Amino acid sequence: HEPQLLQSMRGYILDQELRELPNTVAELVGAVKGLAAVTSANTERIDRLEAAVERLEATVAQLAADQAELKATVAQLAANQVDINDTLALLVTVARANAEHLQRVSGRVADIAGTRYQRFVARVVHRRLRRLLLIPDAAVIHTDWNPGPIIDEVAGSDNLSDAEVDDVSVIDFIAAGQDTAGNRAYAAGEISITAQPIDVVKAARRAAAVAKALDCTVHPVVVGQVILDETEAAAQEQGVTVITITPPPN
Repeated sequence: HEPQLLQSMRGYILDQELRELPNTVAELVGAVKGLAAVTSANTERIDRLEAAVERLEATVAQLAADQAELKATVAQLAANQVDINDTLALLVTVARANAEHLQRVSGRVADIAGTRYQRFVARVVHRRLRRLLLIPDAAVIHTDWNPGPIIDEVAGSDNLSDAEVDDVSVIDFIAAGQDTAGNRAYAAGEISITAQPIDVVKAARRAAAVAKALDCTVHPVVVGQVILDETEAAAQEQGVTVITITPPPN
């Protein structure tokens, strides 16, 4: 009976498996279909990803081209800036040269004709000298821009060195007359719109040289439209007469 029982059991098991086979197959078919759907979705995603990558690559390529163009533009701008800098440097050099030339020309014109203020002072200073220095008939006999014979007299003195003669030759003015005692007297000095302490030094030195050459009294004078406090102090210390002369309005 044992073989018959085993046979019966096999038949029962086979019947059970056969009955469950359609369900298993159906489950496998469903799983395959699900897998196919997932695969299809993944394929679509991959396609979209590949398209996105292509667009990104195209964008990167365009950016690289734009960057290269930008570098070229920057390089051109840098070259242009160098040209501009060179041009500006040339213009500055030319402007400086023109300014220096104009200054030299102006200086020569001023040396020849005197500044407007100097000419005005030369016309009126004798009246101040008559009152302040007690030289009743004082008159300007020499200016730096219109030299008088007294410069030749000074230059011919044996009492002065060449350096002293050269220094006196550029004095702004010399005035002459007789003092109240009837003695020959002179006033010599500098003219500046704003009188500086250095004008006091020059006036004192040059007047002393004229006095040395002519062996007479020479009053050092500084004339200015504006007299600085330090100029006043220096003048008092060195015995220089300071005169303020303001031209009338135009």
